[in-house]
Amino acid sequence: MTARILKTFPWFELTLVVALALIGWVAFRLYDIKPEADESRQQYQELQNEFFRIAEFVGATINELNDALAQYLVTKDGATLQKFQLESLGWQQWSDKMQRRWSQVPESPAGAQPSGPGYSSTSTNLPPQVPSQLVPLLARIGAEFTNYQSAAAYLIDNAGRPLIRERVALSQRELHRSWSHLLTLAQE
Repeated sequence: MTARILKTFPWFELTLVVALALIGWVAFRLYDIKPEADESRQQYQELQNEFFRIAEFVGATINELNDALAQYLVTKDGATLQKFQLESLGWQQWSDKMQRRWSQVPESPAGAQPSGPGYSSTSTNLPPQVPSQLVPLLARIGAEFTNYQSAAAYLIDNAGRPLIRERVALSQRELHRSWSHLLTLAQE
């Protein structure tokens, strides 16, 4: 190349073209990544919504159960006891349904193996973290509700009977402790 050609060669324009090509390539690669980030964000939102639904149900229902039990222990009204039992049955059905629902969710889509750009961890439309986070929480809630139910059953059967006041008081403390734990689990 001669000095005149080197002087007139468009180095600046060539640099701009290379920079634009590099920016275009990066934008194209980021466009491929964006849907995966949106899917992850949506999965976390679904997981958060499920935790809120559980917290709302547990908090509201345990307070209703506790109020019905306290009212029954004071009034000995059969209708109040029936309300308590129906709400307990509703809780148990909800708990069983949730346990079945979330314990059957596979950690990853059944039979699907990561196989490149077409693979999506949302093939089942559920967050892959759900079983590992919700199932233990639901198990703790179920165990604490069982404790609550056993203390409530003892109080219903023995409240007001002579010579067992210490046991009734112990059951009341157990009932209150289980109620507090359930509310704490709902807040988690």
